[in-house]
Amino acid sequence: MKGLDGDIKKPETILRGHRIDLKKRSQIAKQVRLLKSKKKSYRDKNAIVSLNTIFKKSKQLDLDLKRTKAQEKSSKVTPQKEYKLLFVVRNSRNVESPICKDILKTLGLTRTNSGRFMSNSVPNLELINKVLPFVYYGTPTLKHVKDLLHKRGTIYQHNKAEMISGNLVIEENFSIYGIYSIAELIETIYKGSNGSENILLKLGPINLSNLNVYNRYFEDNLKFGDTNINNLLIDK
Repeated sequence: MKGLDGDIKKPETILRGHRIDLKKRSQIAKQVRLLKSKKKSYRDKNAIVSLNTIFKKSKQLDLDLKRTKAQEKSSKVTPQKEYKLLFVVRNSRNVESPICKDILKTLGLTRTNSGRFMSNSVPNLELINKVLPFVYYGTPTLKHVKDLLHKRGTIYQHNKAEMISGNLVIEENFSIYGIYSIAELIETIYKGSNGSENILLKLGPINLSNLNVYNRYFEDNLKFGDTNINNLLIDK
């Protein structure tokens, strides 16, 4: 676009965006100067970070909030025709939005490279969609379900997640559903039998090894959403 004097002019929307960024940078720069002005003996060593780092976090927070609001306005999740067991894994993308942090906490996925078994119920899928950039998920094979629960399975008891040490733990927690062994537990949650939803809520997060070694299956380690989770777990 040309002005009356023949100079090229940028659209007002672009200029407005530049002004907003400059204003944010100015505000952040003031915060950094204020922190640096404190006496060295009282300065928090972790509080002084680069202007660029703070700006990036601010931008990421804005994106997270916009994404969450957009998801709330979008159409509701369509109920699935048949039950499927999902394995949802927290990826390494940083979370700045308090809303997304709360949802990940509700899902029990506050730690990077931790996973939870969940059903494909509408409430679960709605929560997953709200934090989609921060998780991978998919339908695991029966073999992977067995391997994960036998080797790394946890259960919520005594106000914390504890390793499943044997069938006695299963009996103490799930005998009400007629389940007395890990094998019966696996069959129940995999097929979606009676009590499976309550059982899945009782099962805790599973800590995985560093998933970065599996980048050969993905474009980068920040890939998210519905994927072939079994490729991710192939070397487990």
